[in-house]
Parts: sequence; C-alpha cells; structure tokens
Amino acid sequence: MKNSPLSLSEIPLFKYILNQKKFPIVLRNVDARWNYYGISLGLNGFNPYLGKIFIAENSCLAEWIKGGKKNDRHHNIKDLLIREISFLAHDFIHAWSVQFLRTKLPSLDIGSCLITKENFEDLAFCHLLTEAAATVAIDYWFLSTMNIGKECNLGSDFKTLTVSFHESNSDEFKRFNPDFNAQTPEFLGHIARFYCNGIFTGYGIEDLEKSPIIRTWLEKEISYGNEQRISTRSWLSYLSNNKVTLKSTDLDKPIKLIKNWQKQIINELSIALWDLIKNNIDCLKDTKHITKQMGWHRSEELPIDPRFTNLSRINQKHLKEISCTLSELNSIFPYLISQFISAHDFDTFPETQMDTLSTLILRYDLQSIQSLFSNLKTKKLRQTLNRDYKDLFFVN
Repeated sequence: MKNSPLSLSEIPLFKYILNQKKFPIVLRNVDARWNYYGISLGLNGFNPYLGKIFIAENSCLAEWIKGGKKNDRHHNIKDLLIREISFLAHDFIHAWSVQFLRTKLPSLDIGSCLITKENFEDLAFCHLLTEAAATVAIDYWFLSTMNIGKECNLGSDFKTLTVSFHESNSDEFKRFNPDFNAQTPEFLGHIARFYCNGIFTGYGIEDLEKSPIIRTWLEKEISYGNEQRISTRSWLSYLSNNKVTLKSTDLDKPIKLIKNWQKQIINELSIALWDLIKNNIDCLKDTKHITKQMGWHRSEELPIDPRFTNLSRINQKHLKEISCTLSELNSIFPYLISQFISAHDFDTFPETQMDTLSTLILRYDLQSIQSLFSNLKTKKLRQTLNRDYKDLFFVN
C-alpha cells in the first residue's frame, strides 16, 4: 500500500524546528507580500547571536503556522511556503551553530565581547563557519537528498535554496572528481575553508567548461563565498562602533586558518551538525542566549546603515536626517526604501498606484514615496518600537 504524502510539518527536521523552544520563532512587523510582488527586498532580518528566528508577520509561512500548519498546498503559492520554511531551517541552523561555538569557545565571548582589531578576524572566521554550517546542513545534507514538493504532494519540484546542488546529479559531480562526496561530516570543513579563503578544491576551469551543471553550481558558490566574506566583515565592523574600520579592498580578503582551535572547532561542529541533520540527535544543551542589552549593538550616536539596523527602532527625525545621504548610494537605498515599504499593510495600498510607486523607487525618491503612502492613508503594521530588535542583518 502506497504511503500517504507527508505534511511539511511532519518532515522530521521541520517538525523539530517548529516544536523546539531553544530558539523561539519571532514575528516581525513586516508584510512579505511587497516582496512577493517584486516591490521590496525580503527583509525578515536575522541575528543569530540573539538566539531568535525572525519571520514576517504577513507571510505564507506565518499564515500557515497561525492556521495550525495545515493546507500546505493552499499556502504554497509559487513555492513560497517551501522556500520560507527552508529559510527558517537555515536561520535555525545558523543560530544553533552560534550557540554551539559559544559553548565550545567561551573565551571568545562571541556575540557580546568588545569587537577590536585583535579579535576581529577570529570573530569573522566564527561567523563564516556558522554561515557555512547553515548552507551545508540545509542545502547539501537536507534539501539535496530529497524532493520535498513530491514527498508532500505539493505539485512542486522545489529542490534547492541558496545553491544549485542536488544529489540527483551526483554522477556528474563524480565524473570530474571521483572522490567528491557531500554526504559526510567532513564536507562542512571543505565549505568552511572555501568561505574563508575563496579556494574551492577538486575542480578546475576545464571541468566547468565541460559541465554546465558543475559550472552553474560552482559559479553561484564562488560568488556566494565572496559575498559572505564581504558582508561578514562589513557587519562586524559596523557593530564595532568604529573600533575596526576597513577599506573596501580589505572586505573580501582571505581569512587565515592557521590556529589549532580553528581546525578543532570545524571538526567538532561538523560531527555535531551531522548528528542533528542525519540522526536527529541534538547535542546542544546550554542555550543561555545573549540579551539585547548585552549583545553586539550599534551606537545610536553613529551613522545608521539600513542593511544592518531595523529602522522601525529609529525615531523619524533621525530617519529623515539620514535619508538624504543614503538615497544616493545604490547599494544601500534598496534596504532603506524596502524597510519603509514593507512596514505597511500591502492590502491598504491601491493597486492602481503600483506603477507610480515603482517609478518613485527607480528614482530613489524616498520623500515622494513617504508622501504617497501618507496621502493614500496606507496603514502601517502594528508598532513594536519597544519590543522589536534594532540590530538585525538584512543583506540577502
């Protein structure tokens, strides 16, 4: 007799994450529908050092959870539910890995120590390791070994999240590297070292030319690894409150892996994470999270970057002061405007005004966008000024 299809909430890893209490799922005052329709960036925000997992209050995932985790297909329009619950798992693993490192490396005091020139690269290494852990656990060890859409009868072929790797192509990966095997604990060390030094061993340029599958996979990974070094150093420098300043040319430099403790923690995390994903064994017992008051935070006396600060926690006068300078920066303005827009209820903005809004966004005209929302009486989501988290990471 053929087995009945599983619900997403019955997939063991998802079930564990949804029911565990160590890392609470927190709803943020964000309407993800602006992102669904291509108006804003996806801005759930994350900060793995706080021990919380953030999701948008108005989103397919939040509605599915509020509705008792039922009717998966109804909520999975354009694969949004599968994608969001997979990112939920990604952020969970990231937070879990941070807590693992805090337990194993107490002298570093990761997440609450003073960030200085002396410990900066060690902290950057730790962050990159936890990012590698989230990618390897969810993309390589979990999603690549199944087809969730088919197992849950969702009419979906969703297979990958942040990289285009899937075990169904294992023969192609082994054609040019017979020793390649992503399904081992040691593979986390391979990706972690790559994130740190930018060198992906096992394949050459000629292999990429002969295999479109490998080319697509590695080009995305190489770009992703480079971006991780840049965003990690940028965020840590920002949280150091000017104690560490870097030139743009320094952001993507390789991180040296020459210390014995680095090699040891990679091995220990690899084994523990493999047990969590493959054997459903969670070795993490100590979950004393850092409080908002004790954790890394940006001084309110310093300039604000909307890639790293939740603007709902910034008073409007200060926001108006920074918008004029930021509006000219291509890399930063999208986060500024997306935070403003996604804090409003999508349903209360007239569809007839979408083209006008899109035009103003292309012009980087924040003031006119604010006036448009005010004139149309677009409703803001519930205000959580005193309860929401200020120091969140939004780069995606």
